[in-house]
Amino acid sequence: MDDRKPYIYKSSDFGATWMKVTGDIPTGHPLDYVLSMSGNPNRKGMLFAGTGRAFYYSLDDGAHWTRFKEGLPPAPVSWITVEPRFHDVVLSTYGRGLFILPNITLLEQTGQTAPQVAGVKVFEPAPVFRLARDVFRQFGRPHFTFYLPMAPAGPIDVRVTDAAGKLVKTWQVAGHQGWNGADWDLRYDAPTLVALKTTPPENPYIWEERRFEGTDTRRITHWGITPQTGIPMAAPGRYRVTFTIDGTPHAQPFEVLKDPAVGATDEDLTFSTQTQVRIRDDISETSRLVNQLEIWRRQIEDQVKANAGRKDVLKGLKDLNTAMLDVELKLVSRSEMLSDDKYFPEAYKVYMNLIWLSGGVGMGASDEAGSIDYRPTDTQMEVLNVIEKELAAAKAGFETLQVLTLPAFNKRMAGKAVVRSGSR
Repeated sequence: MDDRKPYIYKSSDFGATWMKVTGDIPTGHPLDYVLSMSGNPNRKGMLFAGTGRAFYYSLDDGAHWTRFKEGLPPAPVSWITVEPRFHDVVLSTYGRGLFILPNITLLEQTGQTAPQVAGVKVFEPAPVFRLARDVFRQFGRPHFTFYLPMAPAGPIDVRVTDAAGKLVKTWQVAGHQGWNGADWDLRYDAPTLVALKTTPPENPYIWEERRFEGTDTRRITHWGITPQTGIPMAAPGRYRVTFTIDGTPHAQPFEVLKDPAVGATDEDLTFSTQTQVRIRDDISETSRLVNQLEIWRRQIEDQVKANAGRKDVLKGLKDLNTAMLDVELKLVSRSEMLSDDKYFPEAYKVYMNLIWLSGGVGMGASDEAGSIDYRPTDTQMEVLNVIEKELAAAKAGFETLQVLTLPAFNKRMAGKAVVRSGSR
């Protein structure tokens, strides 16, 4: 009774014999008695122990112990749970206090909380869960850890590719000498969006609005469309992250796992991601067509101003603008061209139908909750096929303008008015 020394015993013969493994845990304080302990299934010989006033870890089956202090004040540690999939350690402390030591892969791989590293090194990332939509906004980010012996000359390029080597996401991070980290939110690169350049006849003063001051393009917006709409989310599977530091790539594989709370199969989620990417690419293609038409039609606006009073030239410009607008209106509506569609005044065309469908299949849009955790429905796939047929028809009209109509106009108007066929 009243023995406050720490005691931990280990058996390697199913309990026939026991060996004391408290090692060098301090023994001179009345709160040094052991309240809890746990092993780490991700690293052989790694143990955790909680006493009446501290938390320790051992990398050699208890022969030696190291006290962990970073962010954890002296407190009784009454329970220890190791989450092997997340590589997290969760402690219960005095009262209702909880302490989470997240992602200890660096400690597992090196045996040190701040290991000595020679040269640039990217550590193997822990597996990450593709969490359910309801909690994804708070969690679900794989953390990449890398060490730089000196600050890089410029930004670091980061690329994530899937198991087939296809590009998923690119971005840049700033690096500094020492330990660095980078996050990926499991989202793919975003689609290209429509950028309007022309002045709608319904609102000739639109460029004077404060929201467009200092800009030469306008987005098509709708109340309720959220930033993640149209951006695919990665499916469970194998991936690779590559950090290009001062021209040299450093890569590591990692795995994305399905949240056990999600009932869909990995195959269903893979099909969902493939469909999201398909819709994302359709949005980008639609935007490419609209944005080029907007460039041409803005040139026509400028030519109309420059040729005021020349009826023959103005008629040719008007006819060309009408032909281009007819194609553009297959992709976006006149209401959308006012850049602030709140009231559904007319039926959507290809662009906004794709935006809303991407929300339905993906992370949601306004009242559309989204079905990111499920396989796309047959109805959603049928709708996508219909929209893609409309996109194909508009693209055929665009190609006719580009290959036939525009060159014929420029030839006919040589020396009077020219609409450049290239992008700018």
